[in-house]
Order: sequence, then C-alpha cells, then structure tokens
Amino acid sequence: MGVAQTAQIASATANADGSTQLVTTPNSTLGAALTVGSVVQASGGTDARFPLGLVGKVTSVTTGSNGVTTAVLTNATLADVVQKSSSQANEVALDSTNFIGVISPKAVQVSATIPPQTLSVLQQGITVLNGGLVVSEPNSLGRIANKVQSGLSFLGGNGTVDAGKINLTLGVKLADMGLDASRLKPYGKSGKASFDIVGSIKNLKLTENHDFDSTAGVVTGLKSMDMRVTGDIDVKVDLHGGVDADLGYYSQAWKEVESEQFKMLGVSAKLTGLDSKDKVGKYPIAGLVFSVPCSAGCPVLAGQTQTPLREAEAGGVIVWVYLTADGKITLDGEVGAKLNSAHLNLGLQKPEGGQLDVVHELSNTGTGRLIEAPYFDGEAGATLRLGTAIDADFFTLGVRIGNASAFVGGQANATLKTVTPISYGTTKLGDPWTWDGQACLQSSIGAGAIFSATANIGAEIDTWMGKVDGNLTYGGIWPTDEERLIPGWHGIGNLTWYTSNTSSNCFPAPVASKIITTQDALTRSVTITVSGTNLPDDLLLGVSPAANCTGLQKSAASVTSVSFTCQIGATATGLVYNLSSQKAGNIDLRAVANQLNYTATPLYSGIDCGSPAAGQLMTCTVSGTNLPSDLALTATGCANIQSVADTIMSTTQRQFTCTPASQGLLQVSISSAALGIGANYAQSITIGQLTCTPPQVLNQAGVCAAPTTTSKLNDTGITASQCYQAGSDTLVDCGSAGAL
Repeated sequence: MGVAQTAQIASATANADGSTQLVTTPNSTLGAALTVGSVVQASGGTDARFPLGLVGKVTSVTTGSNGVTTAVLTNATLADVVQKSSSQANEVALDSTNFIGVISPKAVQVSATIPPQTLSVLQQGITVLNGGLVVSEPNSLGRIANKVQSGLSFLGGNGTVDAGKINLTLGVKLADMGLDASRLKPYGKSGKASFDIVGSIKNLKLTENHDFDSTAGVVTGLKSMDMRVTGDIDVKVDLHGGVDADLGYYSQAWKEVESEQFKMLGVSAKLTGLDSKDKVGKYPIAGLVFSVPCSAGCPVLAGQTQTPLREAEAGGVIVWVYLTADGKITLDGEVGAKLNSAHLNLGLQKPEGGQLDVVHELSNTGTGRLIEAPYFDGEAGATLRLGTAIDADFFTLGVRIGNASAFVGGQANATLKTVTPISYGTTKLGDPWTWDGQACLQSSIGAGAIFSATANIGAEIDTWMGKVDGNLTYGGIWPTDEERLIPGWHGIGNLTWYTSNTSSNCFPAPVASKIITTQDALTRSVTITVSGTNLPDDLLLGVSPAANCTGLQKSAASVTSVSFTCQIGATATGLVYNLSSQKAGNIDLRAVANQLNYTATPLYSGIDCGSPAAGQLMTCTVSGTNLPSDLALTATGCANIQSVADTIMSTTQRQFTCTPASQGLLQVSISSAALGIGANYAQSITIGQLTCTPPQVLNQAGVCAAPTTTSKLNDTGITASQCYQAGSDTLVDCGSAGAL
C-alpha cells in the first residue's frame, strides 16, 4: 500500500480482542478493494501514523450509505501476505521502464583506468556513480531523467548504448574502501592499487510465479514456484597496482548500503539475504532495484509505481553486483577474474508436486573461455578469494521471499612471477581447467561458480535444501567452504567448482625432449645436456650413485637447453639421472624416459705395448674401466692383429697382438662398435729398429732374414780362392767351413 492508499485510512483502532478496526474515507478506492480474506499492507515509513507499518487480514467488511467502509483486521502471517501476492505472470524485461535506482557505497566511482563515455549527466545532488553505470532505454537511446530520485545513488544520461543493456565501468580505490590502514601498504613499482569492475549485463528478465496450498484460507505450504532472473553477463573484476594488503572487512561500505537501502526499502539490510558472516569478503558494488507490475488480485491498489521499492505495490527484484575479495595479497601488477560472454539463469523453482530446487545455469555464449579465474600479470603472492557475485533478492509486496546467488571466481594460495599474462580457465562448467600464458607458480587453485539460495514464504516447503537456523527459511551454499578445501570437483552435481592439489607448476608445461651425455675418455669429464621447451631456470639434475659423478654443477642454461658437468668416478659403471624443479612440478619427461639410465663409456688408463721393434710380434695391453667386450684395436702398419682372449679379457684389461712392419711412430686406436664414438681412443707407439740374431741379417726392408748366398764377396780380391774366416781376419780357403 502506497502513500495514496494510506491517506484513505480515516482511522485505525485497536480492539480489545487484539484485532484492528480500520475505517476508510468516504467512497474510497481502498474501501472498494477490501474483501474478506484480503490482506492490507502498509510498509513502515509510508505514513507517520504507522511508523512500523500496518499489516492485517480482513475478517469482515461493511460499507455504510455514506460510502465509509469499516473493516476488521486480524494478525496476518508472512504466509498470508505472500499468498495474496500469488502471481502467474509472464517473463518481464528488467530495463529502464521498471528501474527504480541503485544502492551503492560512496567509494564506487567511474573507473579511472577506463575511458569514460560521453554523457549528459543529470544530477540531483547525487555524484556517487557519476556515469559509471548506465541503464539504457529499450529504444537504445536512453534518457532516464525520470528515474533519478532524491537520495538514490544513480546517474543517467545520454549516449549510444545497446537496448536493454546495463554498462558497468566502475572503480574502487583500495584507500577508499575503509580498510585498516595498518593492513594496507604500498608494494613494488606499480603505483596505488584499485579495483575495476567493468562489463555489461543485458537482456535481464524476471520470472516471478508462485502459488500456495491452503486450507480454509490458511496457507499450508508452497504449491509451485518459479522465481528466476536471466540475462547475459560479461564482467571483469581486476585489482591492479602495487600493494600489500589484507582484504575482507568492508564495514564502512555495508553501513552506507544499509542506510541507502533503508531509504529505498523502509527495512533493514537483512533483506540482502546476508548475515554478518556472509558479508565478509563481499563488497557491494551496486544493487540494481527493479519493480514490476502487480498481478490481478493484489491486496493493494494502483499497481506499479516508480517510487522507491517500499512504495512499489508490486513484485520486485534487486540484482546485486558484488566484488568478492577476501584474503591477503602482495601484488606488483594485476590480478583478477573474468566471466566472459555468459548466460545466467539464477533462482528457485518448484513444480507442482515436486521439490523446491535451485536454478543454476551458467553457460557460454561466446567462442572463448567462459571463466578465467584467476588471471595474473606481474609478481604476486596471494592467499585470496577473488571474483564477482551476482545476487537476486526476490520481493513480493516489499517482502523478501527468496534469494539466489552465483559467485564466479577463484581462490588461490599462490606465489608467482609471470613471463606473460597467465590465466586459469575453462570453456564450460564441468570441463577441465587449464592455464593459458607463461609463468611458474606454486599454488593451490580453486575456481568456478558457487551457488547459494534461500526461500521463506512463512510456511513449510517441500525441498531437499535444509532449514536455516531452524526456522521456515530454507537454503544452502554449494559447495561449502569446507568442500572447497578438498581437491577435486564440487558443487551442485559436482560440476561447478574444481580445486587442484597444491603443486609447483610452470605453464606452458616444460618438456624435456632429449638427454645427451658426452664423456672424455681420458680426463673423465662428463657433460649432460638436457634439451626441450620452456625449461625452468631452476632445473636440477640428480645423479646416482653420487660417487660416480662428483663436482656436479650447472654449466649453461636457457629455456631450450640446460647443461651439467661432473667428473665420473674411476670405477663407475653407470649413471642414473633424475630431473626436477621446485618451480615446475609438472615437467614432462616422457620423451626421455629411456635416457635416464646412462652406461658409462670406457675410461682408459692407456695402452702399454712394451718396447716394440719393427718386425717383431708386439703385445699391447689396454687398461681402464668399463672396457666393452667388443673392444677392438686398429693399427695401420701392424700385421695380423689378434685379440688375446685366452690371457687377459676383462672390463679393466684387454690384450692384442700384431707385428709392426717398420720402425717409427705407430698410431694405435681403440674402438667399440656397440658404444660408438664414445669408446674411441688413440695413442702413438714408438717402434724401434730390429736387432737380428746371426746368421740372419737385417735386409733392405728392415726385416731380419738369412743372407743372400748367390755370390760371395771376397774381402780384398787378392785371389779368387781366399776369403776371411767368420769372426776373424784370417784368410782361409773360400770353400772351407766358416769362410765368408
């Protein structure tokens, strides 16, 4: 009942039995509307005679010949009031034609980082939003001066805007949010910190249908209900700057909102559906108040008005836009959450014969990711819940009978420094969450949508939802705070919220594609090179046994190649590698799984061939560790190379024989067909001159051989028959024994 109707009450007198006698002015429209069973309601503040309001159920009505109507009112329950507002209305567009005003704290202003639209601002002592919130006319060129009310935090204007669209270009400076100064300190180089809330809400529509079971005019329960708000939403919440802050307690903003709401509703801010616990972490950005026409059979007159909601003799809804920021953050850069191109269907629904349920549709209407929460750019350390919440408070005749809420965002315990902007997101609820961008972070991330709802019609409701505080209010939150701490899927249908395990990861995920080990056969220096993509700068190589690879250190590093060096032990037979990173717990090692076990190549102490001489059989002993069974010796100019398997053949010594053809330097090489180039080794051997045992002589080829006997030379040529005797200078007959 509005002011015009309460003026038609001539008197209201309390009877001894507790009833109230109401007398109207002659021939009043109020008197004509009163019938037995109807409910009379006047909100507090509409008439000075009823500071707390007037509510009563009509039990008798008489109208005299003078046109004066007398009615007796008895106590009316909430169920009585709600019953009389039973509505089966069609879906109603929420736009400037039924928009009443905005409830908003003073700190909410036009975003300083977003270029403002050109607006012809209509002011009536109000400068709170200053054009940062524009509700457009259905005809797409909006002038909403008739919606500007004294005391309301709304400014309209002219501008080219989409039909039925609410544009948000709002900002809140942290310094103006009423935070404890000791919990708000500058950090880094990014300047003063502030929030931006930017986006749009369009095609907003309200469905408010409800009907009740009753016996003898007394409500016994809820027969059916369909209370929903639908719309297309695109909104980004962004904290940028340099700050070290504790966020979550916004008492100053809530006091301002409660005061503003009292002006508009004539009731306390409890109608937001939030108790003191619920308010922690939620900062009210804007409450968009709409009133819709009263359906036929309303117990009040005149239908819809464009006055504050307490006087709107109709149904109504407040669509709240909340900034949710709760926790501790150290930031030098940007962090936020995005809801991109989403269709929201939010509310309560009960079919006749069924149970009351929560409507919680959040679907992707675009081509990209539905939710990005959180996203980071810069350096941050946070234990923070951050995002935006869209709430709908459903009213009938000024009485709040239901509430539904959808929080979209994330909660993170993370430390990171980004290379490029990075975000955690999904294309639709229930699909996997993935990272996009480049950074390494240590985190436990939970993200998605949290839905909650409450309903109270003053009577029992058949529903799976539990009672709140043991009264006739039913509701809940899904998932709960406790559930969101557990890794995995949660929420309604286990599809709306995902919490990851605590981990240290890099994105894109580092991939090790190859491990190459090179080894110097003599110095025993080993170089291990890991190749791949997005390799973290803290990539570590572990080698076991540690004694096989001493002095291990990183020698070179890039995002595609990291090298390590060490000295391999003298008796080492193998190395086992382990790659790890504190930053990148998600490094992909699948491509190098068969390269993590390395068999050490031979380590040569040298080749000992003794004191070989040309023409003599030479025995070479190869000493070292890890000598392969197919070790082979090669020496050009050394004939008939053989492996001496029956003497020494082990992993530490091998023997080979051959006969060098001539004196000088001989290149002796060691190789292994199985181990390839890693087993190669070469050493130069000095081959001496051969000393022949008589009667052999060293021939021109450098080989000991019997002397040539085709002719004998005399020593002097004195006579043909005289020759020297072997070993003396005595001349003897050339035909005698020992003659030369």
